[in-house]
Amino acid sequence: MALEVVNLKPLIGSEIKIDVETLLSGREAETIRQTLDQRGVVIFHDLAITDEQQLIIAKTLGTPLKEGGGDDGVYKISLDASVNQKADYLRG
Repeated sequence: MALEVVNLKPLIGSEIKIDVETLLSGREAETIRQTLDQRGVVIFHDLAITDEQQLIIAKTLGTPLKEGGGDDGVYKISLDASVNQKADYLRG
C-alpha cells in the first residue's frame, strides 16, 4: 500500500493511510516525521497494532521517551484508573 496523507483541517492534523507492514519497516518514517513536523498531529485509522508493534513504529520515527509511559513504554490513553494511573488528569 502506498502512503497517502489526507489533511484534516487547513492548518493542523493529517490522517496517514498506510499498512502496518510499511509502518513497521520504517520505509516511510521520514515522510511521516515531516508530516508530523508540518501538521502537528497525525492519525492512523483502523490499524490493529500491538503495544510491541507501536514501540517498533515509534523507534523508526525517533527515540521514544520513557517519561509518562507505562511499564512497557506505551502510554495508555484511558479514563479507566485501572488502565491509566493518570486517568483523573486526562479528564481535565
